[in-house]
Formats: sequence, C-alpha cells, structure tokens
Amino acid sequence: MLAFVLMQILFALADGGSAGWLWEILGFVAFAILLGGLGLAIVGPLADRPRQPSKGLGRVPTPVAHTSDGRPIYPVVGYTSDGSPITADKAVGYRQPAPPTNPLAIVALIMAFVFPIVAVVLGHVSRAQIRRTGEGGYGLAVAGLVLGYIGVAATLVAIMVVVVATRV
Repeated sequence: MLAFVLMQILFALADGGSAGWLWEILGFVAFAILLGGLGLAIVGPLADRPRQPSKGLGRVPTPVAHTSDGRPIYPVVGYTSDGSPITADKAVGYRQPAPPTNPLAIVALIMAFVFPIVAVVLGHVSRAQIRRTGEGGYGLAVAGLVLGYIGVAATLVAIMVVVVATRV
C-alpha cells in the first residue's frame, strides 16, 4: 500500500497536482478494509476451532492415576539396567508438544506488508487469542503490529506531504 501511495504522490507531483489521485487512494483504502474484513471472516472461524492432538512422537502420555496432591502417575514402560522403572513420561522419544501457532498472528504479519490497517486489527485480535488459549505466535503477532503501525504512520505522513505539496 505504501508503494501505491508513493506512486500516486509521484504522479500527482509530475501531473501538476491534480486532485483525482486522492479519490483513487481513498478507494484503495476502502478496498483494503473490505478485503481485510473478508479475510477475517474466513480466517476467524478457523482460528476458533479446537486443535487435534498430535500423533506419533510428541504425544503426551496419559496418566493412569493421580496422587492425593494431584500429581499424575504414569504407567511403567520399562526398566533401566540398574532396575529402576521408566515411566511413560520419561521414556525415550517423549517430548513436550509445542503449542500450535495462532493463524491470525501469521495473517497479521503477512497483512503488514499489504494492508497495514488490517495488520493492526488482526495483531491485536491474535494477541488476545494467544493470551486466552496459550497458543504460540506471540512474536509474529507483535511483529505484525509493529510493521502495521509503521505502515499506517508512513501512509499518513505520505498523504500529509502530498496535501502540503499540492497547496504550494
């Protein structure tokens, strides 16, 4: 979007400052907001659906019982050479599964390069979802927010420069 605005500034300055370009920019911004709303309508329901547990390596073992203070008791799956038991949570191949990445955080980062206003909205929504669900992608959401705010600020500065340049 910033490239489009800068292109319009160059055309307006080279053209003698005609005001028709302003309507083109406003139309483009309206189109960006509409497209961002459509993207949110498509991605939003996907982000709220429950996650499927991973299969194979990385599965969390199921405890067979719990102690009186609430700690889980896992089944014995083998013994070491000295005879001490190996429980399912300590077996080779067990790893703590990584939380899934929030899809809105990914979309926010992508939109920061295309439609910065949409990136700001999606970045805030994805940060709220990440805090609520414990998903990954917090850094992606913050990067989308920062780049989105920079893009919005740069667009506003470019519009102000054009307005001042055309009045001179």
